[in-house]
Amino acid sequence: MRTVLLLTTLFLVCTAQKCTTHMYEAEITFTQTKSYCGGAAPADFLIRELRTPRPIKDRKLYLFNANEVCVDSFINPGDSTFVKDLAEGQWSVRLVDQLQINDRTTKREKCLIDWNQRKLASWSITGDTTMTVNLHFSCNPCYPPPP
Repeated sequence: MRTVLLLTTLFLVCTAQKCTTHMYEAEITFTQTKSYCGGAAPADFLIRELRTPRPIKDRKLYLFNANEVCVDSFINPGDSTFVKDLAEGQWSVRLVDQLQINDRTTKREKCLIDWNQRKLASWSITGDTTMTVNLHFSCNPCYPPPP
């Protein structure tokens, strides 16, 4: 009986598959563009300036996996490049570190919570990757536009 138990244990140990997640190196350069949120119609040069992707500097971003769990945070260095080993799958970036249940009572409060928690960008990782991800900062829809 002892031999059967030993052989069964040995068989299970030798045939068990490890549950591993393959990691890929992701080198992501984050840029930003903005919408014009002023009142009067802007000059053409201002619109071009806002639409031109620029490096993101000194802004804290939060990396979320496909399960909407924050797995990392980072402040972009001067060149806006983020390098990390990421598992295969969907990823996104937000400005908040955790998502709240939006049970606010007023329409404006609900709007602000949703606005602050929005995905700024999402992408897929399927192998070692070098990419540029542009984050567009549009006007806040929770407030009326300026005159």
